[in-house]
Amino acid sequence: MDSLVASGEYRLALLHNGAGHTGLCSEVAILDASWRLIERRPLAGSGCHGLAVLEDGTLLSCGSFAGELIGSDGLRVKVTELMTRGLSVGREEIVVGGSAFAERDVRDTSTGEVLFLDRSFRLLGTLAMPAPPTEIRRIDGADLSLSNHVRRLGLEVRWPERPTSVAVAGCGSDRGHPGQLSRVEGTPG
Repeated sequence: MDSLVASGEYRLALLHNGAGHTGLCSEVAILDASWRLIERRPLAGSGCHGLAVLEDGTLLSCGSFAGELIGSDGLRVKVTELMTRGLSVGREEIVVGGSAFAERDVRDTSTGEVLFLDRSFRLLGTLAMPAPPTEIRRIDGADLSLSNHVRRLGLEVRWPERPTSVAVAGCGSDRGHPGQLSRVEGTPG
């Protein structure tokens, strides 16, 4: 499990699913207020990190292995050639971390970057980091990846009527070019 965020009466837990070892797509476990599993929804990415609930009800996550941001509505945006990990979403900006993929025992010795995007996913700037970023948060708390802020705004995830065809999409294994937007086949948009 990687990330948790509240959405309405539900708790959403990101299941990383160890894609590097299992080949499985990441999933979101939807839990009730007593933490009982309601269902699991596949994501169009593997090794995913971070969750944010957008104003339109889309659930945004890092499609880590492909260097993407992915949405529950089928959105896939290539943002870097690095692994995406660490996600913060404000009213006007998205901030995401990027790091080289490395085995766990050497991750702390690699470098990384922080990418600043506008809400249309256009790159505004990049900041080199001496270590790989793993968590990114807004200091003022106005962050759509934080349950308290999502609750204050009354936001809830609206899932597509049928799950995305993740098997066809290959869990985000095709690594397009940064800034490239696409949608998973069979999803709205």
